[in-house]
Amino acid sequence: DTIDFHGSVGNGNSLAVDADGATHISYYDSTQQDMVYATNAGGTWSREVVSSGGDVLSASSLFVDLQGKVHMAYVEDSNLVYANNVGGTWTRTVVDDYEITGASIDIALDSHGKVHICYSDFVLDNLKYVNNTHGTWEILAIDNSANDVGFPLSMALDHADKVHVCYYDSTNQDLRYIDNTGGTWEKQNLAWTNDVASYSAMAMDSQDNAHI
Repeated sequence: DTIDFHGSVGNGNSLAVDADGATHISYYDSTQQDMVYATNAGGTWSREVVSSGGDVLSASSLFVDLQGKVHMAYVEDSNLVYANNVGGTWTRTVVDDYEITGASIDIALDSHGKVHICYSDFVLDNLKYVNNTHGTWEILAIDNSANDVGFPLSMALDHADKVHVCYYDSTNQDLRYIDNTGGTWEKQNLAWTNDVASYSAMAMDSQDNAHI
């Protein structure tokens, strides 16, 4: 299917399928500089502009909850933005306004409906993580080593709502992995021979084993 033909569209896309099998996609419209959401949940493809008029970075991540509501993270005007349509229309919240230029973002909701976002900070060359599990947004630099880390990245939550992230260390050309299963953030190198794993993806199985 051709989902959208309104100019130069499709960069920075993210896709999710809901419990009914409908497809949800977020992507960048570089012609209009819009962040766009499209779905076929109504039987045919429909398109909505989530954000317009700002300097939107062509990266996004999308998550659909059990009620079929969409949660999205992206960067606009150097801010990390969280958007959702839980109330029927799109609401947006600036989560991190510290000159973020994260070109790699991943979002997930935990078993309590709380939001977790992992993203790269190209200004500080850090891997950052934010959540609202305690009601307000809490931002952590989970890898703030001297290396240039965090792009690209992939995040997954296990059944205990613990966070697992695999990501690239471009300084050493290593694939790294970090999690907080033990209560604190612990990281390790997974591969470090030559230039490995610039792009990766991760998922957790039913036994909470990570597959990368």
